[in-house]
Amino acid sequence: MSHFLSYTVVYGTDGMKYGLKVLTTSYRIYLMRLVLLRPNVLATARQSFLHPGSPDSQASNSETQTPLVSSLRKELSNICIRAAISVISTFHTNLKSPYRLLGSSAVFVTLSAATVIIAASLVKELGVDLEGEGNIEVITQAFAILDGHMWHVEGARGAKELLQSFLKTVKRENKRRRNNGEF
Repeated sequence: MSHFLSYTVVYGTDGMKYGLKVLTTSYRIYLMRLVLLRPNVLATARQSFLHPGSPDSQASNSETQTPLVSSLRKELSNICIRAAISVISTFHTNLKSPYRLLGSSAVFVTLSAATVIIAASLVKELGVDLEGEGNIEVITQAFAILDGHMWHVEGARGAKELLQSFLKTVKRENKRRRNNGEF
């Protein structure tokens, strides 16, 4: 699914329609995955942030957590993270193409996707490291997307500031955890 971009570079009216349909369908799939699975990632990250020393940061009530539920939550989180990375990569690749998504939708989805990736770094079990090469690139791409929409979306500047603030808070918490040997 993430390699569909190679099929969008087709010349002519029919090729343009085909490429746009592929991107629109992919965008909708990514959006649905983000909308449906983002609360799971954010709740897990919140739990990990509030109770970093708990043996199972994946559950809000560890007494009711079963291995199946824990495994399912982790898999759902990983699907959401992959969707977030894919949507940011897609938007960034198409930022200057006729296939780009303009407007507040692009800002909202970019902010949502970047938030998922940053929040996931709080959960040790998900294995997201903000200092890892691929994740630095994705976060940089997210900021580039927001910068690319500053000229026509009033909320893009505020979204960028919120994302910068959230990134700073999470990096500070992850650094604290590393220094204390919790990560």
